[in-house]
Amino acid sequence: QELGLKRSFTRAACWWGARWTTTGAQTQLEFSAAPRMTTICGPADLTFWRQSGLSIEALPPHDHLTLEWRKALTNLTLNGLMTLHRAPNGALLKNSDWIAQARVLHLEARAVASALAVHLDPEASTWKEVLDTAQNTSENRNSLLQDLEAGRAWELPWLNEWLLETARGLQISLPQNTALVQSLKLNLK
Repeated sequence: QELGLKRSFTRAACWWGARWTTTGAQTQLEFSAAPRMTTICGPADLTFWRQSGLSIEALPPHDHLTLEWRKALTNLTLNGLMTLHRAPNGALLKNSDWIAQARVLHLEARAVASALAVHLDPEASTWKEVLDTAQNTSENRNSLLQDLEAGRAWELPWLNEWLLETARGLQISLPQNTALVQSLKLNLK
């Protein structure tokens, strides 16, 4: 509200990967070659964003919670599991056991969103976003894994542990997510 200006926020979720690569002394940001779908929720100049070369999905401002959960479902499903296996996102698609585990992680996280009265697209749609992200960022090592490998503080407390804490408050059991967090803490320090 500074200077009498009304503030508004636009949320954006990127469904494509980026990673830092180093060749010799040069470090650069490399983007996945897949379609660069970005979902925007809130006030935005869509002409500007579309001219940037991104594929833009625009949601109404009141759908910000839906967007946040859509993105979180993908991260909750992929990041911890692929970090546990120290594998890039695309490895999920080559292992039927990991796919089955990911599906349960996804369904458990959706149960929490549902209990919080978050409106989500049908499960098949959010599951497809997980699989599309794994495909479109197949060579990427997710942010949780990158943090672990670099010795940085990792996002586990704000991602998977947050989900478990929220579920406990709602009296929802998340056995697959609980086992994943326990495995991560025991095996990856």
